[in-house]
Amino acid sequence: MKIDTVLNRIRLFRARSGLNASQFAKHVGLGDTTLRKMMDQDWNPTVAILRTIEKTIPPEFTDNANDDDVLKPDPAAALADRGDDQHKAA
Repeated sequence: MKIDTVLNRIRLFRARSGLNASQFAKHVGLGDTTLRKMMDQDWNPTVAILRTIEKTIPPEFTDNANDDDVLKPDPAAALADRGDDQHKAA
């Protein structure tokens, strides 16, 4: 499987899950900063990160994720990824 295929499959799974980046990171067992930029075209995860995420995606989930679904930027999702109040201390 090509790296672009893997990245598209992961992005599509996250988009269909309805989770923001932080929620998705928790779902797959990674830190939220690890996946903060996962929807960016220049996201460059390690093989270990990809394997960790892939373990959580059911095998039957769209074998053709790259064929039918084009991910389009969703401004509402970007706002959700930033959290409710960026001025509060963590």
